[in-house]
Amino acid sequence: MSILISGFGPFPGFAINPSQKLVESLLAAPPAGVPLAGIILPVKYGEAPRLLLEKVAAVRPSAVVSFGVATGSDDIRLERIGINWDESTVPDGTGDTPGGRRIAPDGPDGFFSTLPLARMLAALEGHELPARISNSAGTYLCNHLMYCTLLALESGSGSGAPPGAGGSTAIPAGFVHIPPAREWNPGPTARPFAAIRGAALRVLGELA
Repeated sequence: MSILISGFGPFPGFAINPSQKLVESLLAAPPAGVPLAGIILPVKYGEAPRLLLEKVAAVRPSAVVSFGVATGSDDIRLERIGINWDESTVPDGTGDTPGGRRIAPDGPDGFFSTLPLARMLAALEGHELPARISNSAGTYLCNHLMYCTLLALESGSGSGAPPGAGGSTAIPAGFVHIPPAREWNPGPTARPFAAIRGAALRVLGELA
C-alpha cells in the first residue's frame, strides 16, 4: 500500500510554497520501493482537510504524512500534537483570519500524531539539517489540517472505514514542518531544497 503525502499551495508571504515543491518532487522521483500518492492542498480552512480526507478515502494509504512550511524555523519538525484551536493574523486563501476559535466545538482538545516519531527522528540523525520532535504545530493551517485529519481518522469517518473504526485500526497520520527553501524563499532560516528533500526521503523510508 502507498503512503499519502500532502503539501500546501501558496499563501501570503510565500508565493512559492516549498511543501508543494517537495511533494511534487517526491511524486516525480519517489524513494525506491516506496509507492506514493500525493495531493497539493489550498491554504483554506474550509477546504484543505476535506480534500485530504477525500484523497485518503480514495487511496486507502498505509500512512498519511502532511508537509508544511514553518516560516521561522530552520529545522525539520516532527509534530507531536494538533490542538483544537485556530488563531492567526495571517489570512487564508479566502481572507479568513480567525481571532481564536475551536476547530471542532465538541471535539477533544488535541490529538497526538500516530506516526512513529521516535523512529523517524532516529532516521534523521546525522542528516545535514537538524531535526526535532515539536510540541506545537502552531495555530494556522498546518495545525488545523493535522487536527482535522486525526479527528476524522480516529472516528473512521475519513478513511472509508465504518464509523467507530478508529483507534488501533486507524491509518497512522501526522504532520512534518519543513523550513523555507533557499531557492524560492530567501531569508535567515532558509535551507537548500536538496537537504529538505533528503530529510523527507529518510522519513518516508523509515515509514515504509
